[in-house]
Amino acid sequence: MKTRKKLFSRKIFFVLGMMLLMSLYSGAIYASENEGYNIEIGTTNRNGKEVEVLRSKDGGYLQITQIGQNSQNVKITTSTFDEKILIAGKVQNKGTTINIEVYKGEECTKKYSTTVGITETFSQNIELAEGENKVFIYYKNGNDGTDNYVTIYIRRESAESMEKLKSYLDVPSL
Repeated sequence: MKTRKKLFSRKIFFVLGMMLLMSLYSGAIYASENEGYNIEIGTTNRNGKEVEVLRSKDGGYLQITQIGQNSQNVKITTSTFDEKILIAGKVQNKGTTINIEVYKGEECTKKYSTTVGITETFSQNIELAEGENKVFIYYKNGNDGTDNYVTIYIRRESAESMEKLKSYLDVPSL
């Protein structure tokens, strides 16, 4: 009987400990206080289902429909462990040139350029530095000819953070 009680108390302790760790680390790993520039969260209907997109504040000329593997609800601030991440979206006119610049602090670490084709969509894999990456997506609004850009943030977590998180999620035998 004592071993059952002991086993039960271990399980409760483990569950409570996991809840505490998840509450502490979820804010550190998946949240950021940065807000994007000229961008807002909107929704669109995709295959009969409402999904979130990011759209520029100039009438939604540019929409970001996917960041990484997440195409159901994209966020202005995203966190990942991956060295590269896909950014995909659409604009209202084919032929629009999309220029993407990735900054780590004040330093531009990568530049990309792509032209939107007949489907009015674009996608670009970008390399991320460890830590906070500020991503500028430049475009010319084809409706009024205005040069514009949006800013999003992608935080690449370290391998050390990933190992620490894995160690917390490993379930010891009870």
